[in-house]
Amino acid sequence: AIRKANGRSFGEEIVPTYHFDKAKVIVSVGADFISSWLSPIDFARQYTLGRKPGKDMSKHIQFESNMSLTGSNADERYGVKPSQYGVVLSAIYSEIANIMGASSSLKRVDVSGELKAKVNAAANHLVKYKGKSIVVVGTNNVEHQELANGINSLLGNYGNTLDLGSPMLSVQSDDDAVDELLNEMTSGSVQALILYGVNPCYTIPGDDGFSSAMSNVDLKISLADRIDESAKLSNYVCPDNNYLESWGDANPIAGFYSLQQPTIKPLFNTRQAQESLLKWSGASVNYRDYVRENLETNHFSSGLSWEKCLHDGVAKSNKVISNQPIREVALGTEINAESLSAAGALVAAVKESAGYELTLYEKTGIGNGSHANNPWLQELPDPISKVCWDNYITMNPLEMKEKGFNTMLGQVQEADVVMITVNGKTASAPVYPQYGQVRGTLGLALGYGRQGAGAAGDGVGVNASALCSVDDHARKQFSNVEISGSVSKYHLASTQTHHTMMGRDPVRETTLEEYLEDPKSNNPDVLITSVDHKKKKASELNLWRSHARDGHFWNLSVDLNACIGCGSCVIACHAENNVPVVGKDEIRRSRDMHWLRIDRYYSSDMNEQKAETQKIGSIDKFKAMEEPSENPEVVFQPIMCQHCNHAPCETVCPVAATTHSSEGLNQMTYNRCVGTKFCLNNCPYKVRRFNWFNYNDNSDFAAVNPAQDDLGRMVLNPVQGG
Repeated sequence: AIRKANGRSFGEEIVPTYHFDKAKVIVSVGADFISSWLSPIDFARQYTLGRKPGKDMSKHIQFESNMSLTGSNADERYGVKPSQYGVVLSAIYSEIANIMGASSSLKRVDVSGELKAKVNAAANHLVKYKGKSIVVVGTNNVEHQELANGINSLLGNYGNTLDLGSPMLSVQSDDDAVDELLNEMTSGSVQALILYGVNPCYTIPGDDGFSSAMSNVDLKISLADRIDESAKLSNYVCPDNNYLESWGDANPIAGFYSLQQPTIKPLFNTRQAQESLLKWSGASVNYRDYVRENLETNHFSSGLSWEKCLHDGVAKSNKVISNQPIREVALGTEINAESLSAAGALVAAVKESAGYELTLYEKTGIGNGSHANNPWLQELPDPISKVCWDNYITMNPLEMKEKGFNTMLGQVQEADVVMITVNGKTASAPVYPQYGQVRGTLGLALGYGRQGAGAAGDGVGVNASALCSVDDHARKQFSNVEISGSVSKYHLASTQTHHTMMGRDPVRETTLEEYLEDPKSNNPDVLITSVDHKKKKASELNLWRSHARDGHFWNLSVDLNACIGCGSCVIACHAENNVPVVGKDEIRRSRDMHWLRIDRYYSSDMNEQKAETQKIGSIDKFKAMEEPSENPEVVFQPIMCQHCNHAPCETVCPVAATTHSSEGLNQMTYNRCVGTKFCLNNCPYKVRRFNWFNYNDNSDFAAVNPAQDDLGRMVLNPVQGG
């Protein structure tokens, strides 16, 4: 939709590069840009650069229905139904034009009440920083994207926070081309089909449309690395190398060219997909030489060589889109007013749905499901819900209570399983209380319900794509969705079951205004009464003698203002230390083995008056059972590995399995550990984890989780003592 919208607005069907780091105001309408939208790794880096505390810190406003990772980081998050996204965009455009006194080809859309105040506030912030703001939309709706183009053009953001001159070439999807291919396959006009890097029988499953169309193709070749849903229906499966075994190149942004080189020889009897294509075409050159020739012929600038590009990994290239140079005019200065007006008229005609509205989204860990067979990712807790090993229907907790669904999901309580119906198609899944979910809306993650992923990924969760038909496979939002009552129970696996700070103070916050006045605001030096009854700072009190600092001294610090809660550090630690997964059932019993964790806390609007009204008793008593606000603010508290300078585990271990290094690190000798768990009991951070399954060679556990086969054991620690 972004490409199509830019074609209508500016005459070029491209996706611009986005510069969130240059934006002083960010307004996102349903775009989870730091988790799953377009290029989230790049956007997350840019975003945090602009979130440094100070006068130039960016302001982030989010309009959305599901509580997303991006929305949880916003300064101001407003709940809006998906059917109203277009109205919000149109109203923002009209208000900006009104403030700036600009002529508008768009018919003014009036919103009222609380939404009007939110729209006006967003518009005023954008105008205040025109040319230094950015508006993005996450829907695959051309009219929505056109309205975003209109707003960004009106504000003069093109050439500053958005660049159409160096577009993102990694996003060139074309839904119309996919539909055309389906029609050609169905009619029998396609004689050969090669599938590379795609699994359409899973991602486009509506009415088995692609699967049935494949039966009309004589020759079907899959280059997948496993017998996935599409490979099962192919005549030949020619497995591709892993990317770490492959040569490659990329042109992700016009003007930049990168190289990829293998780090290991192929482990199995596979061949790189591009190498196969070269051989089938009769070429005598291998793919490495082909990449080099392409670089030297089409992308070299003066002074560059193959060796230098290979060393650096990236090179400046000629600006090329589909072998056609981009026109050098400043795109974005003039917008097609007639097309914008037509888009505005279409979104104004959309009415708010009377029934439930469903949004299909991607989780941070599983994404579109292409890596669903990676058990590390399956066991990574979702940053918002903290649930792993499943997808589920997210719903407003108050609406759940009205329907009699269980909202107190802990280690024992089970979730209600419900049936949802979308345009005659049904799916069943557990319903999960998601604070921040807009009333009348539901969410369901894509990437689950695989049947060709592998031993770890098959049968996990429900296939949300099955709710789509062939005609709307590109859509991710649906209206008039029906939801049943509870049909059964299901025990979700969650790593966090307490959602508020409950009267404690593990995370300290302040506002930007207060911080600018006093950088120590809401973070005072804690005074403690010592045994001699003198007031001392916490840093002055120590139970042990200080260690000598003879050389390096290591410490880990986290910029809490930059942490977005994504969990990348958790999964990186899991991989780096070869930590085993323990499986869904063990997680249900609170036996996760993650060495790091990121706690997520919701705000609560409970106060003494409410506690008294509800006859709870004292406010302290209520805080032990308080619930989050319906639309809470969210903070993340990363609990790192804590290589403590004064590790209390060292003083209690009877066999000196955990000791102190000369460089200030707490270190562990696994084969000394006898499992007393004294270290776990003495650790204030609770970073110690114990589980007495012998994951690397336990045949009983392998029967429960076949992912731990001979190959899986190659990446596991030889001893899992603690």
